[in-house]
Amino acid sequence: MPPVRTTTLLIYTSAFLGMTSTAVAGTYYASATAPSSVTWAQAQNSATPCTVDRAMANAAAGDTVYFRGGTYGSATTTVYYSPAQSGTATAEIHFTAYPGETPLVQAEFSVRDKQWLRFSGFTVRRNRMPPVGGQDMPAIIVDDPTVGPINPYESWTTREAKVRRKYATYMAWYDSIFNQWAGGFSFSGCAHIVVERNNISGCSAGIQFTNASSFVTVADNDVHHCFVGIFSYEPESTNRASVTDAVVRGNYCTQNMDAGISLSYRASRILVEGNRCEFNAISHISTHHRASDVVIRGNTVAHAGYYTETMEWPGSSALNAGFGIDGLVIENNRASFQLDPTGVDGNGIIVDTNDELGAIALPPIVRNNVLYRNQGSGITVTRSARCTIVNNTCVENGYAAVDDFNGTGLRLSQSGTTATIAANNLFAGNSRGGLVVDGAFAAQWLIDHNLYETTGAGIVARDSVRSYTSLGALYQATGREQHGVRAAAAFVGPTDFHLAATSPAIGAGSAAYAPPSGFDGTPRDAAPDIGAFEYVAPAPRTYAAWRSANFTGTDLTSDAISGPLADPDAAGVTNLQRYAFALPARGPVANPITVGTAASAGASYLTLTFPRRATADGLTYTLESSTDLVTWTTVEGHTSTAGTGPITAQDAVALGTTPRRFLRLRVTTSP
Repeated sequence: MPPVRTTTLLIYTSAFLGMTSTAVAGTYYASATAPSSVTWAQAQNSATPCTVDRAMANAAAGDTVYFRGGTYGSATTTVYYSPAQSGTATAEIHFTAYPGETPLVQAEFSVRDKQWLRFSGFTVRRNRMPPVGGQDMPAIIVDDPTVGPINPYESWTTREAKVRRKYATYMAWYDSIFNQWAGGFSFSGCAHIVVERNNISGCSAGIQFTNASSFVTVADNDVHHCFVGIFSYEPESTNRASVTDAVVRGNYCTQNMDAGISLSYRASRILVEGNRCEFNAISHISTHHRASDVVIRGNTVAHAGYYTETMEWPGSSALNAGFGIDGLVIENNRASFQLDPTGVDGNGIIVDTNDELGAIALPPIVRNNVLYRNQGSGITVTRSARCTIVNNTCVENGYAAVDDFNGTGLRLSQSGTTATIAANNLFAGNSRGGLVVDGAFAAQWLIDHNLYETTGAGIVARDSVRSYTSLGALYQATGREQHGVRAAAAFVGPTDFHLAATSPAIGAGSAAYAPPSGFDGTPRDAAPDIGAFEYVAPAPRTYAAWRSANFTGTDLTSDAISGPLADPDAAGVTNLQRYAFALPARGPVANPITVGTAASAGASYLTLTFPRRATADGLTYTLESSTDLVTWTTVEGHTSTAGTGPITAQDAVALGTTPRRFLRLRVTTSP
């Protein structure tokens, strides 16, 4: 059978090419070597930049200040750059690196009571870098190994001396960076602030907010070798929020000696999303001390906890939340390889003493997380009532657990942890069982629909009275896990925790407690799966398989309904086009192809942008051009196959060189 072929035709003419460009008013330039005699008016020319001090004093609403390449500030003395004016909602002030150049700032951007400012593209490096002899983690520098293990329960008054001997190099850095505070970007009482695409190191706090700062965005920064990367703080005595209405997204935090991100002290309405944190000394993301409405979502964190023996109150987990957090949601995160040499914690997630500072109106929700090979447990809840723990995947936690209470998929710790809902969680290969309840199962609200994978006669669950090696025994003794499953989880791969087609977790969850979608956004159906991922059947790789998957009965055998050139819903899109562009098989759909132009070497060219099927055999997308809509020619180099992401295909002939120019996309597939 010859290949099936269809064509989508889009027309665009050169009549729409009128384009002009004008200079942007309010653009100024600063340089580290500028003479003080350069005026603000002269600084509008990139060849005559002014000093940073003049830029800070004069930049007004709507201005953009470009910092030319060079070294600013001082490596030995403290220098502050403080803008004197605020922007407005329609005209912010933008301080940024000159395109293609790298300004190295050895100073602190210190801003107080200002609004509508943006900072982007700087390399900020303060003089609190690791001391000579320091090494990046995972190396742990033990200066005096004769000290041996340090008892985490020993009083700090006697334990501190041992810590300082054993970790002399680390503690010297700690003293220099904590006791002599040096910020990178510091904001006090500010609003509508954006800090983006900066590289920050050698600071006590890379980016810090305090004194009720609000409406801030911290995005796509690299923050490393600081005490804490991104930080909010406010003394408890002020009864004031450190920061509110903040978005912390897409940042990379590594080699920080405490946490990568710590937003606490009445921080409110905070979204911490899509950040990557790794190789931090204590933890990755923490929020505590009366924070509220905090969402920690979609972050990837791995490898931390190397220096927890140095903590005054030892014990740390990858994602830490506690001490009075109201409205906390921790979802869709992946946390792995958290260490804790003290053996106290080392969990992927901990919700810690949440009711200690008073009653919580909106108890914590922990859902759709993947917790893998953490030294402690996957999830620990300590003295925190009414938590909802659902659809998490906890695998091989406790791989090096020290204490007996650690090393489970989920630990409900201490008597204050009551009325927990634990459903649809998947516990596989955790060293000390799937679930441990320090008190009695009767104190919990619901424990059901969880899957337990253990080896041999391994422990499924424990309470303060006994260990249970079967779900039957657990249910008989406690009335819990009536619908629980004990079986091999059947993952796609050793570290790919999507469910294989044979997994007993498929369809075994409770719809009453499942989130609306899984870890990667797949909607859950009426019979949701256990664990973080909702199973998705592999996509058809041929049109014939797609046809069989989407049509039944006589429709399947009728070319007028399910044939490649048919349009059964009169939507103007054929079945083959629906298949090729990964559109729904039935119902109204919009044209998936958009037309545009691209500039290259001073000329404009027509483009077609189109989605494509991720996986398919024998499927091609060919860009063709014409000047008369009769004769069509393949545009060389623009034949594509199935794959991830859309394609923008560009014509080879510039607009304006011919009277008319047309493009179309031809889709070809094997049966």
